[in-house]
Amino acid sequence: MDNGLLQKIERLEAEIEALKSECIPTVDRASKRRDKRQVFAGFGLFAVAVMIAGTMSASALSGTNTVDSGDIVDGTITNADIKSDAILGSRVRNDSLTGADINEGSIPGFRKTYFARVLATGVLDSTNGGTASAAKAGTGEYAVTFPFNVTSCAATANVGFFQGASALAAASYSAIPQVASSSSSAVAVYTRNTTGPVDAAFMLILTCP
Repeated sequence: MDNGLLQKIERLEAEIEALKSECIPTVDRASKRRDKRQVFAGFGLFAVAVMIAGTMSASALSGTNTVDSGDIVDGTITNADIKSDAILGSRVRNDSLTGADINEGSIPGFRKTYFARVLATGVLDSTNGGTASAAKAGTGEYAVTFPFNVTSCAATANVGFFQGASALAAASYSAIPQVASSSSSAVAVYTRNTTGPVDAAFMLILTCP
C-alpha cells in the first residue's frame, strides 16, 4: 500500500480516538446524540479510507496496461524478468546495438574479415586486431599467423605500398596467399615479380565464416 495513504489512515485513526475521548457522559440528550454522531462520523471516515485503499491496491494489480515507467525502479529489471523472444526488432532503437551486443554466428551468411599489412621486411605494419604476428621466412616468402584456425577462410593478397612501405609498380608484382602447411593458423604469402621471388610489402585479407 502507498506510504502516503497509510499516513492518511493513521491520521484518521488518531482523530477517531480524539473524538472518543471527547464523548464525556452528560445528562444533555442533545449532547449525547451529537457525541454519537461524531463517533459514527469518525468510523465512517475510517471505513471510507479503508475502501479507498483497497480499491487503489486492487486497481494497481489488476487489468492491463496499468504499469508504466514511473512504477518501475530504475535498474531493477534483469534478464530473468524478460520473457524469451518477447522483445521484437521493432522495439529496439535503430542503430543502438553495437558489435559487442551481437552474436555474429547467429546471422546467416555473416563473414568475419581480418586484414594484415606487412612490410617487405616481414614486420607487421597494422592489423584490425585478428592478426597475431607476421614473419619473413625467405626471399619473397612470409608467414602471417592468426590466433584461430584459418583452414576454412578465404585469403586474398595484393602487393602495394602504404605508409611505411616502399613504393612499388604493383602491376609487375603479385602476392600469392595460401594456408601454410606447417600450421593451420598461418597463411603463407609469396611475393613475385617478372623475374621471380622478391621481397615486397603486401596487404592480406582473410574472410572467415
